[in-house]
Amino acid sequence: MKAFYLISGILLILLGLILIIINPLFGILVIIFGIYVLYIRTKLIKNDAGKWVFESKKQQSAEPVQDKHLSSLSTTRDDLKDPPTSPAIEVPSIDTSDDVEKEKKYNYSNEEVRQYVQSLTGFPEVDEHGMKILRTLDDVPLTGVTKEYEGVNPQDTIEMLSEGEEVFFKRVPMKKYPDAILVVDCNDNPIGWIPEDFAYQEDIAKRLDDGTTVKGRVSAILGGYNGKSYGVRIDIARYTKKSATKK
Repeated sequence: MKAFYLISGILLILLGLILIIINPLFGILVIIFGIYVLYIRTKLIKNDAGKWVFESKKQQSAEPVQDKHLSSLSTTRDDLKDPPTSPAIEVPSIDTSDDVEKEKKYNYSNEEVRQYVQSLTGFPEVDEHGMKILRTLDDVPLTGVTKEYEGVNPQDTIEMLSEGEEVFFKRVPMKKYPDAILVVDCNDNPIGWIPEDFAYQEDIAKRLDDGTTVKGRVSAILGGYNGKSYGVRIDIARYTKKSATKK
């Protein structure tokens, strides 16, 4: 096999020398190819089977090296005889004695019911005179929150308010607005007015005139940032009239 490559390489070189006279470029290419044939002849070796192969192929045919990862996975029978055991976990005992309370019954007093209703609505179930609460009016927006009243700007009052704080109602009847109701804080500072178009304004005004309890609290404070004015919403609780309970 090596002799074949040797003869072929020499003949190609001689042919290239002849072709240089006719076509120099083609002759040079033939000479280079002949030299390459002689070069690959040096890479020919015999493998274990006695066949001529190139040196790189013989290296590939060598026995593969055992993978270290596979060898690390091998286990002996002795290892499998005594597998590792997890530590015992102590389970707490459950008291199943008869004195364990299985069911608890609650008997609420009237006072507890009142406190529960007040926690939901924010208003007591009955007022100071024992009058029961009616359906609350929620999130009523106040008007006139930027108009001064008796030299006091409501914006200054609103700035000091907190959600859930109690507010009070003051009747301020006017010729144009006979049912006008002013909302004030605990110090009688103005906060705003019940809207004129509010469906329950007249009813609330009559209750205030009759001395019937009407309570209020702040449900939301709006605005007050980026130069915007404050706005206020309140919840209103009306109570039954005293005359309605008389027989």
